[in-house]
Amino acid sequence: MCPRTLMMLRSYHGRVVPATTHRVAEAVEALRCGKIIALPTDTLYGLAAGIRSESGVRALYATKRRSEDVPLAICVGDAQEVGNYLETGHLASGLLEELLPGPVTVISWTKSSSDLPNCINPGRRLLGVRVPNSCFVRAVARQYGHALALTSANQSGDRSTVEVTEFLEIWDDCTLIFDGGKIPASGLGSTIVNLSVPGETGQKLVRKLAEQYAVVLFYREIQHSKAGRCLPNYRGNAAKIRACKKQRVSVTVNTRKRTSKFGIHGRE
Repeated sequence: MCPRTLMMLRSYHGRVVPATTHRVAEAVEALRCGKIIALPTDTLYGLAAGIRSESGVRALYATKRRSEDVPLAICVGDAQEVGNYLETGHLASGLLEELLPGPVTVISWTKSSSDLPNCINPGRRLLGVRVPNSCFVRAVARQYGHALALTSANQSGDRSTVEVTEFLEIWDDCTLIFDGGKIPASGLGSTIVNLSVPGETGQKLVRKLAEQYAVVLFYREIQHSKAGRCLPNYRGNAAKIRACKKQRVSVTVNTRKRTSKFGIHGRE
């Protein structure tokens, strides 16, 4: 560890804390006070604010050095809560539970009856929602009682981060920095899955997307294997692996985006 990092860790003693269960209440208290926090997800380190706090959401944009015209995704604790914010009536039964929790951002039309405040993506009808496969961030969202505004822990245009020491330049803006160690991911962010097409066409599309998401997972496994990294545990996901083998779809993965023939794409 370089001397600058060691000095930063010492000077921020008490603000850089472990991302453990008994720290969840501290995270929730900060969110309720309109502060922003840094925390690990299943893909990258993220910055979070409570959606009920307009000052927290504005602080999130200021920390990112991002225009408020750029939309934010939100994060909830469980797949069943996605329907509180998105129109999901056109989706195949069980699709959300198949995709979530996991390294995806699902996009659909904002539900008219949702309690989404005006400070979150005003004037936009589409909304992205995440349920990361990360116990800590999901516990924070559950205890907070509302969705979190969530974005990557970096300034706009900078590379994504998988360790807390990779975003030292924004530590001053974070009330708390929850350290979950190095995230064993590629740093590519979540895969964006657009589920906004209603009707019969939408039903066919979302079933195809579920299969293609399995293909993305399968090819991510190959990429990790080539890189000599630990592979994710696919025990219990036999159906996804069968779908991968059946589809035989090539998936391009690089540092900027992911694409497949069937339109799964995106970057967090």
